[in-house]
Amino acid sequence: MMKKINKKVEDYEKALDAYLFYDKKQLEEAGVYQMGVDEGIIQGEKKKAIETAKKMLQLGVNTIEQIIEITSLTQDEIKKIQEEYENK
Repeated sequence: MMKKINKKVEDYEKALDAYLFYDKKQLEEAGVYQMGVDEGIIQGEKKKAIETAKKMLQLGVNTIEQIIEITSLTQDEIKKIQEEYENK
């Protein structure tokens, strides 16, 4: 049990050191680099979906179901975008 805890502490310390000193190789070894890449991809996809929803509203597509189908955004996210669009 103690070995597992020590290993986790070591892994955490490696990841922290790599993050603090921006050592790409260490970040990759700790799995942190890939997590950052994945997060960036997710954020980019979300941003594109929001842009698409805004364009659809500008073109007169007013049914939330159609926008959900094309963008995969949630109903709440689309309603928020719709409110922002209507308040301009």
